Amino acid sequence: MDRMALPLSPEHEVELAALRQRAYGPDADIEVDPDAIARLVELEDMTRTDAADTADVDGASDAGADSATSGTPAVPPSLVPPEDPPDPSAPAAGPRRRRRTPLWAFAAGAALVGLGLGWAIPSLVPPHPQTVLQVAPATGAPQNFELYGLEAVAPVRYDPYHELEVWSSITPTGAVCLLITANTGEWITAGCAAGDIDPIADFTVYAGMRTIEGLDLPVGSLVRFMLSDGAVEVWIDRSEEQT
Repeated sequence: MDRMALPLSPEHEVELAALRQRAYGPDADIEVDPDAIARLVELEDMTRTDAADTADVDGASDAGADSATSGTPAVPPSLVPPEDPPDPSAPAAGPRRRRRTPLWAFAAGAALVGLGLGWAIPSLVPPHPQTVLQVAPATGAPQNFELYGLEAVAPVRYDPYHELEVWSSITPTGAVCLLITANTGEWITAGCAAGDIDPIADFTVYAGMRTIEGLDLPVGSLVRFMLSDGAVEVWIDRSEEQT
């Protein structure tokens, strides 16, 4: 007895409609959701199975009805004579119609390729700072920001970076400043920011620049200090130029 597939339940029809909207709609986003792609394929297969089974059942019913009307019993398939082989001289049939590949198939392929690249290419990992400097005890006299043209209130000292001293402070107007000096007191760089913007202080290594003990970088390299969440991140963009 032929198997007759049950139609999709109302819940499945609603789910399929939502997934089709994500796959084919103007705001399609299914390519970033492999689970949703797999579910769409499953529901689409169910609808195709339903249609095929229904067609088989309808065809069998029609054949039975015709047999009953004409009074001629249906011939068992085993007694039907085989068809004559095709004539080689007959003209070839026209080209078969190409099946259209649904958009979700391309989306599925793109999602799988993206996942593969994510595992295979380490360079896609987000960049991270070279080091993070935490708040350190302010031993000795606090840094005098006025020597560097900055007004400061309640200066904060951080771990040194090689022979560089790192400080932050708040100005009377509420801006936060970041000051980088050599351990001999020589000014290196500074930067201020207001509101929710993190202050940044950069310097670029140039030819003839004073040597910074422990920091061996080619000319053109950039060193960035950024105050974020109570600590100072150190970022380095190393130049390709060799000294």
